[in-house]
Order: sequence, then structure tokens, then C-alpha cells
Amino acid sequence: MSNTWIMWTIVTAYIVFVFSKGVMKARKVGDADDWLVAGRSMGWFFLFCTMGATVIGGGASIGAIGRTYEWGVLMLVVSCGLYAHFIFAGLLVAPRFREAKLYTAAGYFGYRFGEGPRFVAFLLSLLFSVFIVAAQMAAFGSVVSAILPQFADVENVLRLAIIIGGSMVVIYSTAGGLLAVIHTDVYQFIVLLLGFFITLAFCVPDIFTSYDADTGQFIPTRFGAVDIVHAPAMSTRLRESDDPLAVYIRETTEKSIPEISGDERRPRAKMRQMVTVLNDALEDEALYAPERFENITLSDHTKELIAATENDDVTMDDIQRRNLALVQDAFAAEISPNRTISTDFFHPHGGKGWLFMITTFFAFMLGEAFGPAYVTRFCAGKNIRQTQVGIAGVGFFLALVFPAVLLFIALYARIHYPDILPQQALPMVVRQLNNPVIAGLIIGALLMAVMSSADSALNSATAIFVKDLFEHHLGWEDTGDGKLLRLARVCSAGVGGAAILVAVIHSDIIDLLLFTYHVWAPAIILPVCVGVLSRGHSKRQTRIVVITMVVTTICTLIYRMPLMLRNQLDIRVVSDNVYGFLEQFDPAVFGVLFSIVLFFAMTGISHALWGSPPDKTVHANKPVQT
Repeated sequence: MSNTWIMWTIVTAYIVFVFSKGVMKARKVGDADDWLVAGRSMGWFFLFCTMGATVIGGGASIGAIGRTYEWGVLMLVVSCGLYAHFIFAGLLVAPRFREAKLYTAAGYFGYRFGEGPRFVAFLLSLLFSVFIVAAQMAAFGSVVSAILPQFADVENVLRLAIIIGGSMVVIYSTAGGLLAVIHTDVYQFIVLLLGFFITLAFCVPDIFTSYDADTGQFIPTRFGAVDIVHAPAMSTRLRESDDPLAVYIRETTEKSIPEISGDERRPRAKMRQMVTVLNDALEDEALYAPERFENITLSDHTKELIAATENDDVTMDDIQRRNLALVQDAFAAEISPNRTISTDFFHPHGGKGWLFMITTFFAFMLGEAFGPAYVTRFCAGKNIRQTQVGIAGVGFFLALVFPAVLLFIALYARIHYPDILPQQALPMVVRQLNNPVIAGLIIGALLMAVMSSADSALNSATAIFVKDLFEHHLGWEDTGDGKLLRLARVCSAGVGGAAILVAVIHSDIIDLLLFTYHVWAPAIILPVCVGVLSRGHSKRQTRIVVITMVVTTICTLIYRMPLMLRNQLDIRVVSDNVYGFLEQFDPAVFGVLFSIVLFFAMTGISHALWGSPPDKTVHANKPVQT
């Protein structure tokens, strides 16, 4: 059995195992609380794992490594903003949600401020959750396309992946609710962490071995198109030259060597074809023969590598580095010397400026802050202490560990695969492991982690429908006969089916995702923080909160309008300098800052005009009356 078949057998077996575990939890679901918030019975370890699996799914693994491949240390810095949000939420916000025995973010707004803010939060939560569900369904197909780039252009394969993955999510989420989601997350988080640490153990020694302290460069084990300095000359030498190395490569390759003329502007496809021929030659143990290189001036470094391969314990990496150095010396005018990683890659602001770094850090911290999928986990803890330890603990753990892990994996990909698409970085590194068992577990865990993000969003969307719409706004009551549980399952299946349809029809929904992030954070974050950090309440504060949420949402939409018009319709409405500022200053950060200024300005003005209102203290399980 080939390595590919072994890998995909393990992927399939792992997915079936996790799926069956989720479905089996349906037997333990007795009422709507079991389904919506896992019976509020989760200890810190389960909360730790479920938050971790939700965060490091496809977006924070393939997506984050891809962005780290581009940005370097900058991504390590800014991604810590996401984990800082969990630390703050775990210590201060989640305990308040758990104390009040809530289900949704909108429920907290009603509990803390009254009906006006609750209705606005309900609309935003519904918008956020439904689009996130569709996005995660589409993300499953995107992960498949990243892992199988040869099928990336086959639209039917992507649609099939979305339908299969989405259907599995809908089935086990509908059957077991949050109880099933959390228990499957435990397996996914543990396997993902093990997979990443094994990959890290493979990458780090190779990175240090690759580094040449004398030149400050990295010695790769394969060529990339970026290494070809003069493609036409290289093509001509490989096809026509009678020097021994060119003749040997020409005679041993099974691929055709492309002809590249000097007037071709972008011969990237031909260059990749030529690079493939060179990389095949690097794996040839017989490439080096003294007579083949007797007329070539070999560098001291190349001579050292030749001597190293004469030992008995030589590895394929040693042979590839020796052969690469030999080819570099033989084609010195056509191929650049060993690879240099830009200094910007190792700089905290990545060459993009301090303003970009700071605003992007806050964009990561604020974008999904107190999102509906996280709120359901705030409410599922066994008690307040378990909730704090689980959610804040995973924030501390991931902030200290995960960005550094991703940086080393991305650096390895930059050294050995300098010209791939960023989202291909993790799959290429996993393939390089040459271990189908480990690769199968990592790929299976990645696919299921994307499903975890989808089922979390699906569960939260269902909670919003049941608790905020049907129970609160329409007045339907839980009579204890299982009607509400059945309704929750019907909603889950309906929302999930609609999300699959949206993802199949329009799988490229990144603009909708950005839209939901930019609308959510500015309207939600300030009121939640005000509610958590103070206990007082008044009708005047409720009015100010409603005005702040509505006006901030409108102003944020206006702020992001110029970039949207330019990027989607090619309509320019402001100067280039203004566009430069808009690209540096994220709309979510702008919106949150605007909401802070507006809220405290209105609060100060109202105090100056009418004095301090009589505050009422909000107690747990005693929502405000408006």
C-alpha cells in the first residue's frame, strides 16, 4: 500500500471515529439545556479543549501559517491579540455570563441593559452566526483544496467536499448539540497539538542545520523559481550545452525541459517546470562524480558537503544539499546562491510599520471578541471557577506556545518552498514529513477542526433562534415535554442545510466574513465591557448604549465604504494618502475606538446637563426591568 493510501485511510478512519463519538452523545441529551449549553456541566479541561479546537481550526492553522509565511514575526505578535481576548474574557466576562445562567450574547444585553440593546444584539448575533456557519462550510472545501492542490481547480470536488463535510457537521450537531461538539473537540485539540509538535520537532533541527552563520543565509534542500536568476540562459544550457552536468540531467530526467526565450515576460509556468527538473536531479545519489565536475570551480562549502556525504550515515537531506550546492556552482551565472530570508520577516512590524502592527493586533483581539460560538462555551461551565480556568487557561497556553510553533513551521516552508501560495505552506511541510501516519492524523484533525468551528457556529445560531427569537420575542415556552429540544434540532438542521447551500453556490465569502467582523466588534465590545466592569444600571444608560451601538455600526460601515468601492467596483472616492491610512487602520479597531469616544461623550454630556441618574444594581439571575 502506498503512502498516499495509508495517509487517506488514516484520515478517513479518524473522521469516522470523531463523527461516531459525536453522534453517540445524542443518547445523553435529555433536554434543551443539554443540547444548547451541554447541561452547564463542563469542567475546565473540556472548556480548555473546546475553545482551543475552535480557535486553531482551519483559519488558525492553514490560514495562520500562510499569513506567517508572508509576514513572519509580525504574525506572531499580532495573533497574540486573539489569545489576549480569551484571557480577558475568561477572567472577567465568562464568569458573568455563567453567573447569570445565560445562553447567548443577546441574552446578556437583555440581562444587563434591557430590551433595546438586546434587540440590536440579537440582530447582529443572528447575522454573525449564520454567515460564519456558511463560511466554515466553505472553509472545509478550501482546506481540502489546500491539501490536494491538484484538485483545487476542479469545482465539483470542492462542492462535494463542502456537502460531505457540511452534512457530517449538521448530523452530529443536530443529534448531540453542544454536548457532542465539546466532546469531539477534545479529540481534535489533542491530536492537533500532537501533530503540530511532531511537525515542529521535524522542522527545528532542519532549520538550524540549514543556517549558514558565515553568510547569514539558509541552505535549502530544493530549488524554487525565485532562485533562477536568468531563466532563458538556464533553459538554453540545460537543453543544448555539452558540459557533463547538463548532459547528465538531460539524459536522466523523465520530464521535458522547456524552452524559454528572452522576450517572454512572465514564463512562470515554464520556470516551475524547469525547477521540477532540477529538483528531481537533487534526489539523484549518483549526480556527483568527480569527472563530471572536474572543470567546475567548487566552493569550499560544496567541498565540505561532498565530504559529509561520504559517511555511512548520510541522509537524503545531506544528498540534496550536496547536489544543490553542486548545481549552484555549475550554473553560477544562472542560479542565485543560498537563500536569504528578508530581515523584515524577523522584524516585529514586518516592514509594514508600527501603526499597522498595533492596529492589526487589536483587530485580531477585537474581530471575534465575545462571538456567539464563544458565548455558548462561557455558559457551559460546571461553575464559575471551572469556566475561568478553562477559558483563560487556553488563552495563556496558546499565546505562549502556538504563535511560536507556527513561526518555525512557516520559516521551514520559506526556506524550502519559497514560491508556493501561502496557504500551501502547512500541507507542503506535512508532506515533507514522509510519514503517512502522522500526516494522516494532522490532515484528519485539520479537517475536523474546521468542522468544529462550523458546528460551534451552528450551535450558537440555533441557540439564538430558540432562546432569543422563539422564546423571548415570540413568547414560546419550554413546557418540559421535549418540544423545545425538537425545535432546536429542527433549527439546527435547517440552518445547517441553508449554510451548505450558500457555501456551494458562493464559496468565496471572505467579504461577508469581513463585513460581519467589522459590524460585530464595534457594536458589541464596549457594552459588554461596561456591563462586566460595572454593576450600576439606569434607563439613561440603556438609551446611551442603544444609540452607541446603532451609530457606531453606521459609522463603521461608512468608514469601510471607500475601500469596498475601490476593491470591488474600482471606484475611487478619496486620495491615495487616505486609502493608505484606511489600509493601515482596521475598520473593527476604528469602530471600537469610535464607540468608546461616543459612549463616554454622551455619558459626560448627560451628566453635565441632567446630573447623575439613580443607579440600580444588577444582581445575578435578576435582569433589569425597562
